[in-house]
Amino acid sequence: MEKAWKPLLFHDEELEAVNENKSPVKPAVRSLSARWKDEMKRTLEGKPVHSFRTILRDLGTIARNRLCSPQSPDATFNLLTQPSPEQREAFKLLNVNLSP
Repeated sequence: MEKAWKPLLFHDEELEAVNENKSPVKPAVRSLSARWKDEMKRTLEGKPVHSFRTILRDLGTIARNRLCSPQSPDATFNLLTQPSPEQREAFKLLNVNLSP
């Protein structure tokens, strides 16, 4: 999940490209985009950046509720909360469809 969500997280998406000559002794060099995400707390598209915990907490607000009518208890249906644009993007990166 973390790999798929790199654009939404504080992860350095260009880490491999920036650190071609990896050294176990030298610290990794952060890319400009990663430093920008850290400083601005925004993705390159201007959306809020998440940690892995905060994105899971945000996705945890989506719920499927089973509803029934007091007049007709046998008539039930499921109602899914509407995901925010950020939540839709997170599920899209995982190739998850929220449709019932």
